Amino acid sequence: MNTTKTNYFRVFFSSLKKNKKASTIIPESIVGIVFALILIGSTVLLLSQCTRLSDQAEKNFYQFADKIEEMKDLVDGESKVFRTIQDPGTFIIAFTGNEESVYIGFSGHFSYPEEKCKGKSCLVLCQKFEGLGDVQCSDLKVKVLDDLTISSPWASRRTEDNERRALVQIEVSNRKITITGGNEPEVVEDVLGGASTL
Repeated sequence: MNTTKTNYFRVFFSSLKKNKKASTIIPESIVGIVFALILIGSTVLLLSQCTRLSDQAEKNFYQFADKIEEMKDLVDGESKVFRTIQDPGTFIIAFTGNEESVYIGFSGHFSYPEEKCKGKSCLVLCQKFEGLGDVQCSDLKVKVLDDLTISSPWASRRTEDNERRALVQIEVSNRKITITGGNEPEVVEDVLGGASTL
């Protein structure tokens, strides 16, 4: 039995020596398969990370709108702090319903979306935009703030230089909602002064 095993191994190794192409194809194939799996895995991970971040920012936008709507039950002078999450190259605007456009700093003005806000105060999230001067948004999320009035327009934009998360103060003043803060670091210290955290 021992000679059978020895003969088997001799035949196997001698066939590998005779057929050198077969012996080099196997390691090359394995390396190619491993490389392809690493590349596919990295691509899937990157795409899922990008999608997750945008979904998280969009969900946070609607939570922000809900927190603003909760403020209608508070009395004058009360305030709350909310942590917004924004992806790079996006902006959030709170419209009063009376203005035609709001200055967003880096590209110009963004016009009040009359067809979606219908003359009321509303919160807008723009995730994809283009243009200079009169900015156009191709991926616009809108939350109309029924039974609420925003006292003055507010905007927060996110660039590569800003933090992804920013503190915003929401305050009731003269039965209207005032929003301050966002991606302005000098405001953060004032916001944390006397407001409760949401």
